[in-house]
Amino acid sequence: MLEDYWWKYFLIGATASVYVVSIIYLYGNQRQTLVSLPIRRNISVFVEQFDSRNPRGVGICSQANFRATMLADGYFPSRGRWQLPRNGFPEVNFIPDYCYLNRHSVLPISECFAKRKWKRILTIGDSIANRHLLGLISALEGNGYNCTLLRAENITPKVRGGWPTDPQYYLDKYPGMKLQVTGRPCFSCGGRFSRCVYGNSVIELEQLPMPRLADASVTLPPKFNNNLDFYFKKYLANDPPDLFLYGPTFIHEIAEPVNRTIARLFDLITMFNKLVPRTTDVVWFPAACVFGKKAKNNHKLLKLNHILFDQLEYQFVNDSHPWHGFYDEYALTIPLSSMKVDDVHMQQDYYNVLMEHFASVFCN
Repeated sequence: MLEDYWWKYFLIGATASVYVVSIIYLYGNQRQTLVSLPIRRNISVFVEQFDSRNPRGVGICSQANFRATMLADGYFPSRGRWQLPRNGFPEVNFIPDYCYLNRHSVLPISECFAKRKWKRILTIGDSIANRHLLGLISALEGNGYNCTLLRAENITPKVRGGWPTDPQYYLDKYPGMKLQVTGRPCFSCGGRFSRCVYGNSVIELEQLPMPRLADASVTLPPKFNNNLDFYFKKYLANDPPDLFLYGPTFIHEIAEPVNRTIARLFDLITMFNKLVPRTTDVVWFPAACVFGKKAKNNHKLLKLNHILFDQLEYQFVNDSHPWHGFYDEYALTIPLSSMKVDDVHMQQDYYNVLMEHFASVFCN
């Protein structure tokens, strides 16, 4: 009798073994699990031909719409089409599949930002972060604001170790600090401070450099030994941002082994949780693709973007959490080789459209 059922006992034992191994794999080591994630989502962004009569999405683009899209797709919003002047359209525009908005329509930005209590806006990162900030300033100016650049780091010639950091930018705010500064791999990522005014609405916007995930180009020893510590514990301590726009600087890490970059990303998220006030809205921008000789590393950027989303998905789809996801810039830039100015940067029109969408999404 037992001989007749030996195979059933074998299957039961094998099933139990597989279950135990699966549990160990899934819950035993989170970092290893995330490193091993497959790239499982499809990118669907294309350049539209004039008179193609593609239907627009249903419902105006909003924060709730984006959350619903991320919940349904399990990824950053990454479907839509570009309209370009070279294809007969009057201007550059992006049309998402899942919602619609009209460029240059007047937005109630002053009321919206006042309701959200957004008076201080911060970007931290490289030259792309700076372009995001310039795009937001363009969106504000398009809605009636008068914007003025009040302070900026001086750009000096590149030396061994990169482009020098200008300590005077920080000393203008806190004179007498004994800063330690080093060079950095970008010349247009330096600090800049602007103020935009529309009636009684005053918005201050600042870019602070941090071109690496773990950066120590601006420090104040012995207490503040990396950029983030110095920025949030000293430089921004008395006037923290109400809105923080951040895109991980993966393009400065792609020469490194991807596992090392992932570890730095996890450490960065941990530091954000400790340093960024819970009253600050944080919007995460995935990395864009790169072109030319750098394109051989696009698979790394794509993998890092997927890991970023999987690590923060709960926050992004939770309407009560202050951390938010935004467009998948990798998907948005893949079909736009005609708009690149070099292997890394796009024409400013791209960033202007992106940040007009940002203002519309968060003010509808």
